[in-house]
Amino acid sequence: MDHILSVCLPPPSSVTVSINTFIRFELRPEEGEKVGVVEGITTSASQLVVRRFLSIDEIREFLPPGNSVLDEITLWPSNTSSPPFYLCDSDLRVDVGFSSVRGYAFVFFDTDSVVDQLCGMGNTYLVTSLFLLSSMTVRHGRTFNSFPSECYPHLLQTCHASNLWYKLLLLKRKIQERMNTRGMSNRNRQVVLFENFDLNAWQYILKLCPVDVASALVVVKGVYMKADECNIEKHREYQHSFALTLPNHLPYAKLLLGSSVGVGIRCILHCKIGKQQHALTRHAIQDWERVNFIPFEEDSEELTRRGFEFKYIPRRMLLTVTIRYRMLKTAEEVRNAFATRLPTENNIIDNTWPLHYATTVFGSHVASINLSNRMVILTNGEHHSVQECIQNLEATYT
Repeated sequence: MDHILSVCLPPPSSVTVSINTFIRFELRPEEGEKVGVVEGITTSASQLVVRRFLSIDEIREFLPPGNSVLDEITLWPSNTSSPPFYLCDSDLRVDVGFSSVRGYAFVFFDTDSVVDQLCGMGNTYLVTSLFLLSSMTVRHGRTFNSFPSECYPHLLQTCHASNLWYKLLLLKRKIQERMNTRGMSNRNRQVVLFENFDLNAWQYILKLCPVDVASALVVVKGVYMKADECNIEKHREYQHSFALTLPNHLPYAKLLLGSSVGVGIRCILHCKIGKQQHALTRHAIQDWERVNFIPFEEDSEELTRRGFEFKYIPRRMLLTVTIRYRMLKTAEEVRNAFATRLPTENNIIDNTWPLHYATTVFGSHVASINLSNRMVILTNGEHHSVQECIQNLEATYT
């Protein structure tokens, strides 16, 4: 294994990978994308050593025939049909060719402070446990760094993956701040400027974009001083742009900006932090409130369609997002909008019993589960079978 910490990969991924970077990759096309963290880089063989992060179905493949323990229990707090999806860290390592890398993955521990902001964002994953193939045991707890390259702070203070993630999170936050405007202009229009928005972040946005990107020459102006002279210059540069306004654009908009994309409140919220380290204010939208809303509809009521317009000038690293929204004024309008856009629950309903890190059984929490002999070890040191734990949960909650 070569002693290097970072490598720039060629297309189709076109990403810079460092030690401890989470990536999406394909071992075989028919199996779809996998997720793992880079532990080593071998440039001579054009390969990465990757520790796998497994889904519940991938763990099930390692169980012996007839072992249905994962059909009876679940290893994490929820099972959702939209990102972020739950995975399990593992001790399984594979060699991944440079050409098999598909892009970055953004992997977090379930209790990280940023988790509440992830709902619906693409390529996001949550982890609560470690699967040890050698002993067929699932052990709950943190076993990784949520952001790449944190294990080498003296060598790599930052990296492309974390820079990209912070850019995406900033984009989401700034757009939401503008969606929460109380402005009364009839134009219902807000503009957000993002300076130093690098080309890697723009290419990530374009990767799954469902619309064609238009390019045109625009006039840009620069001002600078030379000795005692002030100089103003103008020249033409290419600007790339696309708009998200139609129903088939909504799934992509959710992957980019979260499942609540295009929804903004018009009331004033206060969040007092005082001497605390962290404070949070929650406000559930009521149908009698006025709401800013982007409908993503086929037939527009307005002359100018409601939605997002993205414009990017690569040489200036300047991203401009124009937001056009509709103000919903009646309870019926709000109810109709939310009925189609914000389902109240996206959890998949199943008949499994929770045995994750926060589950309380026999007065204690679950520490680990042996999938072979179906034994559960609690944090207080007690040992119980899976069936005994299920019976205890059944007696407690039914």
